[in-house]
Amino acid sequence: MLERALEELRQAGEEERMKKRMEKTEPDHSAREAGTFVAYQPEFREWSGARWMPVTVKEAEHGTPYPIGHAGILGTIELYGLEQAQALAWDFAAKAEAVGSRAYVRIVSYKVAYEIKATRDETDIIGDCRDKQLNVTSMPKD
Repeated sequence: MLERALEELRQAGEEERMKKRMEKTEPDHSAREAGTFVAYQPEFREWSGARWMPVTVKEAEHGTPYPIGHAGILGTIELYGLEQAQALAWDFAAKAEAVGSRAYVRIVSYKVAYEIKATRDETDIIGDCRDKQLNVTSMPKD
């Protein structure tokens, strides 16, 4: 009877340890990036116009690469690095001159503040391979 009681206590202690292990929170798998930087917009004004307009660039005609830093953000908000904005402004002015028009160009600066945050979605776990092997099948060939 004593042995049985000791065994029950051992099992209860083991169960308690397992519960505590399972209750431990997993590490935070969130990522966060935030900051500020300066971006630029090339603008033009026709010879006879009084209003400044942004230089619009079609994606297919955009031969000026974005700078390495913040390229994704710049592409999303349609702003550029300083050198890229200058190149686009002078390209616009040269094209206007080539067709017999004249355009004034300038570069306007913008302060960009951003925060990008990713957090783990506990409700949508695609595969769980803790206790079993995750089966991976090959993609069908076309």
